[in-house]
Amino acid sequence: MTRINVDLSSDERDLLAHGLDHWGGPGHATDALARVMGFEDVESLYREGDRIAERLRGGGALSATDLARALIANADGASGVCECVEA
Repeated sequence: MTRINVDLSSDERDLLAHGLDHWGGPGHATDALARVMGFEDVESLYREGDRIAERLRGGGALSATDLARALIANADGASGVCECVEA
């Protein structure tokens, strides 16, 4: 898998990582919403989200897919729609 280096500040990386972490706390996704965000299911969202957040915090390069997942997970209001998406 090709990884890309994105020129993000440490604050930007922390923000994206925090958005991924949010789904394991106050924001609860359904399997359908997890699939929309590019994950296989909710369990994958939590597992892969943790991995992506760690790479972000560590300054590591991300795959294009993982970067898209981080951005989508942080989309304004994304956690607010999770209750509206039915599996």
